[in-house]
Amino acid sequence: MIQITGHAQDAMKANWVNGLEEEMTQIRPQLQDLITTTMLSAANSGIQVQIDSLTAYAGLTRGAISWFESYEAAINDIISYSALMTAYRTLRDNDIAAKPDLILCPWNQKQRIYQITGQPAIKYIGPNDAAAGFTTDCAFAGVPVEAISDLTDTVILYIDRTPGNWVHIKHRDWSVKPMAPSGDSDVYQISYAGIGPLCRNPKKQGKNTGCTA
Repeated sequence: MIQITGHAQDAMKANWVNGLEEEMTQIRPQLQDLITTTMLSAANSGIQVQIDSLTAYAGLTRGAISWFESYEAAINDIISYSALMTAYRTLRDNDIAAKPDLILCPWNQKQRIYQITGQPAIKYIGPNDAAAGFTTDCAFAGVPVEAISDLTDTVILYIDRTPGNWVHIKHRDWSVKPMAPSGDSDVYQISYAGIGPLCRNPKKQGKNTGCTA
């Protein structure tokens, strides 16, 4: 809920920049940042809880339920080629048979992976080849590596997005609803409703933790 007094509206319009308009413009990205931070968190039901070997999720206490446990390996060091390959190979192995098609990590870990994936390419360069300049995207074992600013800076996630593994339900899109005025104040309700992303098959997912900078 947002309530803006008539006095505040007048004062914020008195400069060269319409402060009220700027405030309203920035509300949505701030709310989106709050939502993504919550969805990626290692608390409640964030993605770091969903992709986990022991933490309880969806009412199930993992640790004794192998079919609901994700692959997890603590690195406690700088990420290495062997650690990346071990995670990838373990997930692809027969007992799990996952098909990781996305690696999510914070920016500091993407930089490390970029440094691991090879020297700058000179010719026969493809969209996922290492190249001079960090602006070039990178991949590991053919899997795209995407950096997310809100993700814990010591975690690397291996995601299998095979249909059915993940679900995101949007109940109500973003909306701004004018409410009844309160005195000289204008009142608005900004809302969104949805569930997810939720992991329906944690066994196909994996992560490295304790990856130092």
